[in-house]
Amino acid sequence: ALSRELTKNLYISLACAFLVAISPWHIKFSRSTFEAITALFLSMVGLFLFIKSVNQKLKNFWIPSVFFALSLYAYHAQRIFTPLLVLGLFYIYRKVISQHKRPLLTFLLTGALIILPLLIVFLNPKASIRAQSTFITRDFDINRFLHKTGEDLSITTRIFDSNFLITANFWTKRYLDYFDPNYLFVEGMDFTKANAPDIGLLYLIELPFFLFGLYFVLFSNFIKDAKARNVI
Repeated sequence: ALSRELTKNLYISLACAFLVAISPWHIKFSRSTFEAITALFLSMVGLFLFIKSVNQKLKNFWIPSVFFALSLYAYHAQRIFTPLLVLGLFYIYRKVISQHKRPLLTFLLTGALIILPLLIVFLNPKASIRAQSTFITRDFDINRFLHKTGEDLSITTRIFDSNFLITANFWTKRYLDYFDPNYLFVEGMDFTKANAPDIGLLYLIELPFFLFGLYFVLFSNFIKDAKARNVI
């Protein structure tokens, strides 16, 4: 439905549905009912309804807010991902949204009401235990490289090999690793709980579709048409 709304092409949307259905990571985690899949579903429904509402001049604009807000309850990562996604959507579709103040207010109020119980929970000190245990400086691998408190460091080390630079380099590399073709198409599943060697998150045969998708977004008339319709 999301690809159909974006492309207005039935065949592309059917191809997208088929590729998701046979995707290794989706088969594994959706069949095991991981909360991350539930969160992804809620976010994607919110994204679909958001774009559909924008195309209809913000009709029923409060509905996607419901799904975005519910995704925050489903999985920890969504509490960072979903707000960034919504901010990105607001920026992309700012021309349409800026012309309809009332639907925007309804969107924000609906989301705030649904999120309110979650915010109350966050005020409890125990709610921060998860965040503390998964903070970027608590990672097991990086702790082997960080300088310990009280360690005698030279001026050069303090400047060029500080804990800040070590942490920044470590996480930048780890983030970029997720875009490594070898990880995506060859051995990505080996790093998951499924522990399936020689299988990527996507099949190698999907690489041409992946490249075509990048081309479609960057070089086709998709963006030009949206601008012509004064959507973005």
